[in-house]
Amino acid sequence: MRSALAALLTLTACGYSHAVSRSPAAGTPATAPSSLSGTLLYPGTDAREASADQGGNVWIATANGVQVLPADGGSAIGYDSDAGLPDDDVRCATGGVPGQALVGFGPQLQSGADQIDLLTLSGGSVSGAPKIFDITGEIVEANHIVYDAPRHQYWIGTNEGVSMLSAAGDAIEHRHPVHPHGATLGLAVTPGGDVWDGDQFQLSKLNSGPQGDFDATFDPVLQPWVQSGQDIAAVLVDGSGDIWAGSLDRGLAQLDPNAFTVQVWTLAAGLPSLSVQSLALDADGTLWVATDTGLGRLNPTSGSWTVFRAPPIVPGSSLPSDDVIDVTIDSSQSPRRVIVTTSQGVVAYDGT
Repeated sequence: MRSALAALLTLTACGYSHAVSRSPAAGTPATAPSSLSGTLLYPGTDAREASADQGGNVWIATANGVQVLPADGGSAIGYDSDAGLPDDDVRCATGGVPGQALVGFGPQLQSGADQIDLLTLSGGSVSGAPKIFDITGEIVEANHIVYDAPRHQYWIGTNEGVSMLSAAGDAIEHRHPVHPHGATLGLAVTPGGDVWDGDQFQLSKLNSGPQGDFDATFDPVLQPWVQSGQDIAAVLVDGSGDIWAGSLDRGLAQLDPNAFTVQVWTLAAGLPSLSVQSLALDADGTLWVATDTGLGRLNPTSGSWTVFRAPPIVPGSSLPSDDVIDVTIDSSQSPRRVIVTTSQGVVAYDGT
C-alpha cells in the first residue's frame, strides 16, 4: 500500500540522522460505528491505564492509587498511600511476571522522590518495593512503562527521556536521543531487545540489543510526520517488523525501518481521530487504536476499519466512553482479552 507519490524530506538541517519518504495510507473507513460487547472491569472515572500481568491479574492505574483485579475472580483490591504506596497519583501500571506490576506516578516535585514502585500480589494483598531513581532531580513523572519479558526488565518513559528497571532491580535514569527531546510517552521493545522511543519531537531507536544495553546508541532518529512537533503518545512493533506510531494530534504512522518509508493514516484513510492515545497489536495482526472519539480496529492488510463507539451514538454498546485513553492485550487467557481504559471506566473484550 506504499504509494509512488511519496515525497522525500531530508531532516539533516534539524539534526536528525535519517530522511524518510512519506505517503498517504490507503484505508477504508468504517461504514457505521459498531457496538462493543465487553465486560466492565472498573467503573471509576479516575482510571489512567490498565494491563494484565502474565498470570491474568489486571492492574489499573488511577488518580487515587492502584486497583488490582485478581485472575481468580476475587474482589478488587485497592492499594494507595494509606497502605504504603508512595503517592496516590498513579500515571501508569504495567504487568510483568504473574502477580507483579511496575507502577509510575504523576508529577512529584520533591527531589529524590520515589518515582516507581514494583508491586506484588500475594495472598489477597498487595505490597510494594519503591525504587528511587531520580538522582539528578530532573525526573518528576513517569508517563508510560513497557515490560520486556525475555529480559525481565521494564523500560520507563518519563518527562526526561527513557529510564529502565533492570532484571537485577536496579533503577537507571535517563537517556535522550537528541535535543530537543521532550517527554517520552510512547515505548516499544523489539523481539531482539531494541527500544523504540517516541517523544514530543521524534521517534528514535535505542539499539540496546539482547542484553538490554541502556547505554547503547540511538539510531535512527527521525520524524514520521512533516511537522516539527510529533507528540508521539504510542509506539509498537508488528509481526513484520514495521513500527507504528500514534500522535496526540497528527494521527497514525506506519514505518518500514529498513526502507525508511512512512505511511500516514488520516481521517480520509479511516482513522477515527487524529488524536491517537494508545496502540495494541492483536494476535491476528489487527491493530487496536485508542482515540478521543472511539476505539478503532485496523486490518493493516486490507486497510479496512471497524470503529467502536459508546452510547448514545451506539445504544447498548458496553464501551463506557468515546474518550479511549489506553488499550492493551491480555494474552494470558484464552480467548485473549482486549483491555480498554476510557475516561468513564475500564472494560474487557474477548470477541473476535
